[in-house]
Amino acid sequence: MPRALRQTAVAGAATLALLTGCTPAGRPGATPAPSPSAPCGGAAASSARLGTPYPDREPAQFTTTGGQLFITAHWYSHDGVLDFGRRGATVFYIGPADTPPSYDPDRKLVTPQTARLEVHEGEYGTVDLPAGHYWLLTSNGGDVEIVNCAAGGVTGQPPPPLLFTPSPQAT
Repeated sequence: MPRALRQTAVAGAATLALLTGCTPAGRPGATPAPSPSAPCGGAAASSARLGTPYPDREPAQFTTTGGQLFITAHWYSHDGVLDFGRRGATVFYIGPADTPPSYDPDRKLVTPQTARLEVHEGEYGTVDLPAGHYWLLTSNGGDVEIVNCAAGGVTGQPPPPLLFTPSPQAT
């Protein structure tokens, strides 16, 4: 292929990716976050992956023996050309598992909250919680990880996967 044609093809593919928000991995608008520095001196005793529990979906659930927890998201939604080069951020909402969360999309408010934590891409946020069973939601970040430095200090369960029901077809 002639050089000018190759350059045009590469430029066209890059433009299409920027305009559609698709990444080379095919995840629309999602990019991997830089690896955050590991909490607990790099030797985390317990951790749980909690999936991508957005406010309009089922929450993730986790149980902790209490103390300091480190929370991050490994994928962030970047909405297209204007987000190029920006660091993502998310808000984690945590509440008691015996009281399901309620989401008000107009006010972008999740209640009841035991804790609210804003975390930037490539970082861990920290929160101190008493021992208990909690739900967790994230405003933007996906592939959420929660870490506790104590052995058996945290266990978790991601929300159930989304099941899409086919819409009725017009006959």
